[in-house]
Amino acid sequence: MRFVKILLAVIVGVLLAIGLLFGLLIGILSWLGRPSLPHVPEQAVLYLPLSGPLWEHRPEDPLLGLASGLEGALTLWSLRHIVEVAASDRRIQAVWVQLGDLQADWARLTEARRLLERLRRAGKYVIAYSGPDGFSEAAYYVATAADSLFGPPEGFFEWDGLYAQTFFFKGTLDRLGIQVETIRAGAYKGAVEPFTRRNLSTENRQQLSALLNVFDEVLLEEVSRSRRVARDSLLLWRNTARIRSTAQAHALGLLDGLAYKEELEALLRRRLGLSEGRRLPLVEASQYARLPNPERKGPEAVAVVYATGTLVSGESGVDPLSGEATLGSESFLRTLHRIGEDRTVKAVLLRIDSPGGSAPACDVMWHAIRELGRKKPIVASLSGVAASGGYYLAVGADTIVADPTSITGSIGVFGLRVNAAPFLEQKLGITTDTVKTAPYADWNSGLRPLRAEERRWIEAEIERIYGTFLRRVSAGRGRSVEEIAPLAGGRVWSGRDAYRLGLVDTLGGFDVALQMLCRRAGLDPERVRLKPYPTPRSLLEHVLERLSARFRLPFHSLQSGWRAYQDLQKESWLWAWWPFRLQVR
Repeated sequence: MRFVKILLAVIVGVLLAIGLLFGLLIGILSWLGRPSLPHVPEQAVLYLPLSGPLWEHRPEDPLLGLASGLEGALTLWSLRHIVEVAASDRRIQAVWVQLGDLQADWARLTEARRLLERLRRAGKYVIAYSGPDGFSEAAYYVATAADSLFGPPEGFFEWDGLYAQTFFFKGTLDRLGIQVETIRAGAYKGAVEPFTRRNLSTENRQQLSALLNVFDEVLLEEVSRSRRVARDSLLLWRNTARIRSTAQAHALGLLDGLAYKEELEALLRRRLGLSEGRRLPLVEASQYARLPNPERKGPEAVAVVYATGTLVSGESGVDPLSGEATLGSESFLRTLHRIGEDRTVKAVLLRIDSPGGSAPACDVMWHAIRELGRKKPIVASLSGVAASGGYYLAVGADTIVADPTSITGSIGVFGLRVNAAPFLEQKLGITTDTVKTAPYADWNSGLRPLRAEERRWIEAEIERIYGTFLRRVSAGRGRSVEEIAPLAGGRVWSGRDAYRLGLVDTLGGFDVALQMLCRRAGLDPERVRLKPYPTPRSLLEHVLERLSARFRLPFHSLQSGWRAYQDLQKESWLWAWWPFRLQVR
């Protein structure tokens, strides 16, 4: 008995020692990883790289960043902070914007462009320079906000118009013997078409063309205005493929000069009055972002809630490979509850960048927004895509602000059901047999086609959810269902058209939404603290979460295959979703 007590004591002691060492290790890592404030010399040049995906906001995750190679990537949230601090920092004399393969929706490109214009208005000299390959249309659109534009002497220059392409999988599914059955409320609900057609429907082609035309108009307007080039000339050069290189763009006045990187550095030294041999005092944006904003230190705050990614039931998550996010209803509700209980938060800016998702999840989130709105004013700001379920959330706010190039609307619902029985039997030789206690128990097993009566009651369910969607929009917009119905049917609209049709209240970006919200709450939009949600987590929280996931992995791996397929069947037939990301390429 004494031996057992001693053994237990030794085991407890070892466990405690391990726990203490683990805690000490995490503490040391956290202390070592604590960022120090950067040194900003006089007459500094802020080096601002804009390349790759430009997200709205991503909670800091050092482990995920290291795994995906995306650590240090700028987001619109961090870019906005950098611009606000630099605008009032007398040490920053110039800003070097280094453009690369910028990947973002039109509204996010426009938001980045507005922020660069803000630096110019603050008296900073902004110079834009492309990477070795030259300018894509996306990069050039953002670059035209600068005072001066330069490119490499032998770079490419893309000026050939916009296009949108959709992949269709029906041919592949037919070859595999996989049958897809769809039911949709709204002829414009194009999310199902990749699985049921080999090309665009007339309705889908119509709405995509309307979106591209708005994007095209914005591009032409801004380039014409900023470069002082006639719109007709821009159209002529595009339609005749006149411009293919940076040299041609320079000759036509679309660039201010051609230069290699060291020549651009020499130009900036002369601009700042520095001696030829002196090193250019560059400050990296990723380092500069650590500086606090001295203007935003008041006791009152605005919560900036980012509703980004596909909307799902349960918890939020991020794909470690693609970086694509999902917004879970449970995570979202916890966030709104915290904000509702926080007395320092006086108002809420709901920034939406979502194609939609699960209809039940959307409705739960919509309800939470409405409930929070009873306590604090809420303004929804629509980013690149706030369509279908994304728009569902927006109508829960007091006011909706959209960028002219936001993709919104898509008021509709669809159901998608897969029958994999032919594939399993004909391609793999797998057959199934079923025992059930009721006639319809296996209707969503994914191993037989729908019967006529099953299709009828699914259609009724889709129509019921569509009716709820219409009523939510009707209540949010203060208009009758009869007025909203012609604007629905799954049709997507640009923010510009949505404003004309009364689906949004005002056109503008983040700053316009913030100003409206602060006026309503009696706050100063330039000085109020901005609190982003979801909030960053500590390194310890990241480590513990991954350890927990690792311990659960063996159990989940045993049931992941077929269970995942069954979950897809359960979740896929009640979706309000806009599947396309239209980018300038």
